[in-house]
Amino acid sequence: MRKIYVFFIVGLIMCALNVDSRANSKVLAEVDDFKITEDYLQNVLDSIPDDRRPNISRDVLINKLIERELFYKAASKEGMDKKEEFINKMDLLKKDILVTVYVDYIKENIKVSEKEIKDVYLEKYKPTLQMKASHILFSKEQKKDAEKYLDEIKKDESLFSKVAEEKSICPSGKQGGSLGWFGLGSMVKEFEDAVLKMKVGEIAGLVETNFGYHIIKLEDKKEDKKSLDEVRDTIAEEIKYSKLEGVVKDKLNSLKKEYEVIKY
Repeated sequence: MRKIYVFFIVGLIMCALNVDSRANSKVLAEVDDFKITEDYLQNVLDSIPDDRRPNISRDVLINKLIERELFYKAASKEGMDKKEEFINKMDLLKKDILVTVYVDYIKENIKVSEKEIKDVYLEKYKPTLQMKASHILFSKEQKKDAEKYLDEIKKDESLFSKVAEEKSICPSGKQGGSLGWFGLGSMVKEFEDAVLKMKVGEIAGLVETNFGYHIIKLEDKKEDKKSLDEVRDTIAEEIKYSKLEGVVKDKLNSLKKEYEVIKY
């Protein structure tokens, strides 16, 4: 609970920097002369860590903000803001917030070149092959049946779904043998190797795996890859974070030369 109220205090300070936005924002609640607006609520939400945010509903948060404002007014009325304990804690909080804002400022000003973005894109966002296939599975003891039906299907490919529904021992048989879309590494090696050699529309078999004998039909294949524009901002942010530690370290070294530091 204490941590949640610390987040609220941070939210209060951050919201104070954005007073103008509250003037035209939808009012959600009022405590005396203080208005809790949509923008104010959003600013407080933004101050709460992502891992805690899903656990706080809007209604609960509004109620907590009302309670906080009531306590704030009561504390101010009794002069708590003049007490040394409050002043010391505010000094610490102010430093923490200012340092956080400053580090964010440093991060945002880190330069990221187009070449860096493209290099990460080519390295990290490689195209992934997606395949769509159907199969008919026979047990090891049914090899002769598998060979017979393979011959029949090659003569008349329209029989594939019917044979899959009637003869396949795989649950996919109920869907005409359809396995849907799958990527590399999703199937056993022998099955995947066979599919990779096939052309779209081709029927192949028999392919032996630990499961038995497969008659496979490759329905479609495609390369799934996000465009550079889709991930440009994400990559730029990742690069900035990767550079941040070094930039902060360099900044600290320069600050130690600028300001006298004595450690006892």
